Amino acid sequence: MDVLDSPRRMLLVHAHPDDETIGNGASMATYAAAGV
Repeated sequence: MDVLDSPRRMLLVHAHPDDETIGNGASMATYAAAGV
């Protein structure tokens, strides 16, 4: 299997409940829209 053909996944771990929104919410939305 080629690396580019494998499923794309992302794991984000944050120390506090609101860190994902404040720190990189726009990045997560961009990747989600791209199907990651």
